[in-house]
Parts: sequence; C-alpha cells; structure tokens
Amino acid sequence: PEALLAHIRTSLEAYARQLETQGFEPLRRLWLERALWLGRTINVQTGVASIEGVLRGLSANGELELDTKDGPRRIAAGDVFLNA
Repeated sequence: PEALLAHIRTSLEAYARQLETQGFEPLRRLWLERALWLGRTINVQTGVASIEGVLRGLSANGELELDTKDGPRRIAAGDVFLNA
C-alpha cells in the first residue's frame, strides 16, 4: 500500500505542477482522451436533483457537459453514476 500511495502522490504532484504552469487545458484534454463514457448516458446526483443525460465533454471550467431532455447542462459538482 505504501508503494502505491507513493506512486499516486508522485503523479498528483506532477499534475499539480502542470496545472500551476500550464493551466487547466492540458489536464482537460487528458481527461477527455480517457473519458470512456463520452457519448453515453450518465446520471448525476447533485444533492437536490437527479440529472440524466448524454456526456458530451468537460468545460474549460471543469464542469461536466451533458445533453439532457431539457437541453444542454453544465454540472459543477455531484455524484456520477454510469448507466450500464
């Protein structure tokens, strides 16, 4: 466990340095390259609402971008559930 935590810490520190020097965009692109659920339906629980929609991306501010039945939505925080 200690070796795993050391590896994770090293990675997180590298991402933090990148964020400080290059801003959010490189991390956003990296996230989008690895987002397996792009184009698929997800559900986000925000605490006051349950929002279902197709995951379209990640905004420049880090919000999830969803296409919902009521139109496009950006969600800044919530619990994400992947529909099987």
